[in-house]
Amino acid sequence: MDVPLNPEIGPDWTLPGQRGEVVTPGNNQKCFVAEELDASMARVTWVQGERKTSALFIDLVRAVDAAHLRAKRLHFILDNAATHSSKKTRKGAGGTG
Repeated sequence: MDVPLNPEIGPDWTLPGQRGEVVTPGNNQKCFVAEELDASMARVTWVQGERKTSALFIDLVRAVDAAHLRAKRLHFILDNAATHSSKKTRKGAGGTG
């Protein structure tokens, strides 16, 4: 999930004949968050990073593993993002494919 830290400009209004002012605090910054939802316990495990990378996904897998120490098996439902199947992810998460 990308979280933009600079507010988006949306609809605004002014009185007729007046000019509106749009205040922007500077360059847009983003915070990248990866999360897991354990619906059975209503619990979210999450990590954040500066970029959406394989390292961020690996951090999430490790955090989920640490949050479920007694689980024999963890299932992840993923989209086709390259970070989920990269060589770095397969090596870093301990998987083979």
